[in-house]
Amino acid sequence: MAPRPKGWIIFADLHGTLLDRRTNGSGPARAALRSLAASDTPLVLVSSKSLPDMLAVRRGLGHREAFIFENGGGAALPKGSLRSCPKGFSEEGGLWVRLLGPGRERLLEALADIQGSTGASVAEVGRMPLAELMARTGFGPGQARRCRSRRCSAPFFLDDPRDLSCVTQAAGRLGFRVAHGGRFYHLLGSADKGTAAMIVKRLLGGGRRTAALGDAQTDAPLFKVVDRPYIVQAEPGKWELMRLKGLRRVPAPGPAGVALAVRDLLEGTDRYR
Repeated sequence: MAPRPKGWIIFADLHGTLLDRRTNGSGPARAALRSLAASDTPLVLVSSKSLPDMLAVRRGLGHREAFIFENGGGAALPKGSLRSCPKGFSEEGGLWVRLLGPGRERLLEALADIQGSTGASVAEVGRMPLAELMARTGFGPGQARRCRSRRCSAPFFLDDPRDLSCVTQAAGRLGFRVAHGGRFYHLLGSADKGTAAMIVKRLLGGGRRTAALGDAQTDAPLFKVVDRPYIVQAEPGKWELMRLKGLRRVPAPGPAGVALAVRDLLEGTDRYR
């Protein structure tokens, strides 16, 4: 008889998944988060957000486990969560942090080269005046400052979306890639959410299976490296178009979809094939 599985590690996207697109709240998922804690199921948060932004979100959710920031450009573990600091990680306050993406200065140089070669109007978030960023996003001062604090990605606004194709091609020629999140485009290195998830899985695995919760194309690299991927609706009744073997389509958006997916995992029903 095969040994029984040792439970799950769940990787969860934030914006549009665990956090509602409009309210930024997690209301319908709160009970699911308590169920995960009670069942000793690790929940790894995954986002394009900066490390300071992730710390703020974690405080709001009461989250005390590993997380992935800047679209897989970095991974962090609470200090002491393992017997020793893992290879490749360094201590930063109460965290062990590993940066997987290129340095920010190299990204900014590449973005300037891309803008020069394509003529596209690109507004990089980190160098944008705080007041302009607040006006473009609706962020308060604290959130805007945290958003600008990037280390291995360069988020930007593209004033004409028709320029996306040439910007993406120019980035590829330089060895970079472009991802589109909820508010921003992001210039990134080769590491992605899946790359970072595999590192975290190796550290925390212990025979556990893996699942991922997401809502958009930027979550595809994460979906590809887990045992059970779930996509929640982008809006009521609609999923983002994605063709991926084994993808479970959960019939609810955002936090409500997360609640259904977590119940499906913990109860072992696997009903969303």
